[in-house]
Amino acid sequence: TDPIWIYKAFKDDVMVDVIFMVMGGIYLDDEMQSRSIERDYQDLRLKIPSPEDQIVIKAIVHREETSRHWFDALAILGRAQLDWTYLTRRGRVGARRLLALLVYAQSADILVPTWVIRRLYEEIYAQ
Repeated sequence: TDPIWIYKAFKDDVMVDVIFMVMGGIYLDDEMQSRSIERDYQDLRLKIPSPEDQIVIKAIVHREETSRHWFDALAILGRAQLDWTYLTRRGRVGARRLLALLVYAQSADILVPTWVIRRLYEEIYAQ
């Protein structure tokens, strides 16, 4: 537990992380909450971030010792119907990391629209 960004708790012997802020300054804001989706887990109804928000979070928090985040994000990219416009807008806070993830996904034959790559690239490098 760190009161600045995470609270760890247990519910019926299951550890739950309640994350308030992610590295890179991503907060659980009203927009993220409004786009969250509900899922059942055992006898609980949980709200989790949208696939797009999960991808952005996992792209930004990626480090060598936490490489599993990219693999999680790649799995989401390969399976979810995504709102690419929302993803690119939300990803601006960590555009370089998101761009790297999406280019890597394309290299692994995961369908990422080329316009998404171009838009992120232009936002980062066109000045």
